[in-house]
Amino acid sequence: MVTLRSTENERVAAAAEEITMTLASWTGIEAGIRRQLESAAELQEKLGGVLASLDGRIADLQAAVESAVKAAEAIPVVSAPSPRHSAPAGACASCADRGRIRAS
Repeated sequence: MVTLRSTENERVAAAAEEITMTLASWTGIEAGIRRQLESAAELQEKLGGVLASLDGRIADLQAAVESAVKAAEAIPVVSAPSPRHSAPAGACASCADRGRIRAS
């Protein structure tokens, strides 16, 4: 009976030691996860601020583009005058080519 008790006490002690080590391991994992969650929450706050700033910048850029479009639309369109040559008629090869095309 003493031998049986001694063997059972050893098994119980080994199981208790294994439970203690496992609990310590899980406690370490839990602490690591808590730190990661805290870091994620801090990062989320920072990203929220950055996104708000980017939204403001995008709105400013959209307003600038709209203003530029309105300004461009207000500029009157002037047609360019046709080019005139100072050379006598027929002296310019491109004018002579145009004359042949018209004559055809």
